[in-house]
Amino acid sequence: MSKLFLKALILLSILFGIIAIITSVFAGWNLSRNLTNEYKSKGMAISRAIADASVEVVLNSNASTLQSMMDQFLIIEGVAYVFVTDGTNEILSHTFVPEIPKEIHTLLKSGQAVQENDITNTDLAIERMGKIMNLSAPILAGEAGYVHVGMDMALIQKQIWQSILMQQGLLLVVLLLTFFIAYRIISTISKPLNALTEYANKLAAHDFSQPLKDKQQVDRLAARSKDEISKLAEAFGAMEEKIIVYIQNLKETTAIKERIESELKIGRDIQMNIIPQTFPPFPHRPEFDVHAYIEPAKEIGGDFYDFFVNEAQNKFTFLIGDVSGKGVPAALFMAVTMTMFRATSSQRSDPAEVITIVNKALCQNNENALFVTLFYGVLDYHSGQLDYCLAGHNPPYLLKPGQAPVSLEGTQSMALGVDDSVQFNSKTITISKSAQLFAFTDGVTEAMNKKDDFYTDQRLISCLSSLQDSEPKPLISAVLDDVLSFADGADQADDITMLSVKLKGSQPDST
Repeated sequence: MSKLFLKALILLSILFGIIAIITSVFAGWNLSRNLTNEYKSKGMAISRAIADASVEVVLNSNASTLQSMMDQFLIIEGVAYVFVTDGTNEILSHTFVPEIPKEIHTLLKSGQAVQENDITNTDLAIERMGKIMNLSAPILAGEAGYVHVGMDMALIQKQIWQSILMQQGLLLVVLLLTFFIAYRIISTISKPLNALTEYANKLAAHDFSQPLKDKQQVDRLAARSKDEISKLAEAFGAMEEKIIVYIQNLKETTAIKERIESELKIGRDIQMNIIPQTFPPFPHRPEFDVHAYIEPAKEIGGDFYDFFVNEAQNKFTFLIGDVSGKGVPAALFMAVTMTMFRATSSQRSDPAEVITIVNKALCQNNENALFVTLFYGVLDYHSGQLDYCLAGHNPPYLLKPGQAPVSLEGTQSMALGVDDSVQFNSKTITISKSAQLFAFTDGVTEAMNKKDDFYTDQRLISCLSSLQDSEPKPLISAVLDDVLSFADGADQADDITMLSVKLKGSQPDST
């Protein structure tokens, strides 16, 4: 038995139950009223007939004739008793066996059962007889007495119950017939629905490499007359076809995505291999220490740093940059920039001259309008002289023990790759022993938390103020921890790159 038929069965049972109760109550009330009126009419007719026929008998006091007259009315269905009283309400003759009930004496004493020139109807409840309708008709306007006829109301109840049972039996037959018809109709509906349900369950576990075998059955349902079930089957068939196409496209897209992710991972590895990652990089040079950190926001980024030593000139060259944009284009532009700087720096030492040459090269065929901001410095680790150029980049901070961080002065130079006619400028300062230069990209100061607040330069200065005596590696680790603590789990919006150089060699201490 399907759930649909079971629900229909319950609903039909409830509806037929309500109908049966309403019809039974109404039919019982209507039948009771009609039978009561019928019995009343019958009793009135009997009492009048006896009253009219017994005038002479009562006046002549012919008791035997009166008794035989009353006895013949007992054979009429519904007549429970007949008795006659005189003008003083004394019983002259009756049909009670074995004795007159006490309820009759009470009725006669009360005088409620008699009325001149009319028939009186009184309801009684007599022990051993049940409910009785007592009808009394006057003889000679009550002067000669009254005729009392008792109609048995139990017969009315019996007929009512017989009628209700017959009616309920008919309703039961109708109910069973309705159940049978409903079962046939619902089976016609539920069979294709069950088939579609089974088909849907199989779809959930299907790999969609090919159509289900049940597809033909669904197609047959869809080919039927265009009712709701056939439309549903047609929708199921179309859904499977679309899912097969979607799964195939998804597989192809997933394969492409995995290939791209693999290529990006390889690109990230290549990018990280281009950037120096071994620290300390020059353990044989105790005059200075350097440490750096880089973390792209995506698989590959546009930030970079680089450094190398010219042993012959006692020069340490270092740079940190930020290419506009993200992803593969920025990474390629970064790689080209680093390559050009290494090639140019090996032949020239003036930062402004090196950057000018690299800028002209980057401006050529730059159809994507990419540019790079840069800090480029050349440190004489014996004298402490630092020649540098800021090409649109964040100025590094100079840290001295016991002093607040100081930002290096700019060189009024714009980013590389924008204009090949720009003449870049450089500046020269001398840094003292134990001084440290902290360079960074804007991914540090523009790091955001979940409220979209920026880390800011003020927060960076506050962090650096407590780290003047630190070595490069712990200094960068402390700054990174402070930035991550501020971000509090927010997604990294930009590449984070830091580079710190600390001078330890023999040079003047006063500058």
